[in-house]
Amino acid sequence: ELYCCSELKKVNLNGIKFTNSGFSMSVWLNNCEKLQYIDAKGVEWSKIASIDNSFCSLPSLVELDLSGANLSQAGISDCFSEIGSVGTIVKVIGCSATTQNKILNALNTNNSGQTRVLNDGVITRTA
Repeated sequence: ELYCCSELKKVNLNGIKFTNSGFSMSVWLNNCEKLQYIDAKGVEWSKIASIDNSFCSLPSLVELDLSGANLSQAGISDCFSEIGSVGTIVKVIGCSATTQNKILNALNTNNSGQTRVLNDGVITRTA
């Protein structure tokens, strides 16, 4: 868990493996004011049951790479709120349509007044 990591600018989570299934990663990356890049494409997402309240309050975020993630069964309540600005991208390349739409819906639901679009495996904040 990285919470209030005030000076961190880049996080590489690529390749993280878990020994057990049903793992909860609530409040995983949260409230990191200067964090710009998160590489999470190689995380063993299929073993995670919940990422509730994760990837929140990241105002400087430029890119979140979730390519290949399988979040179809994971809880993502209140995820992806208050991240980035216009132009911020979330990569969901290689994710199922279910996972892509789940992330897009969470981004659009948890950020009133903001709009994001999905095109070719990349979700971009447009407003």
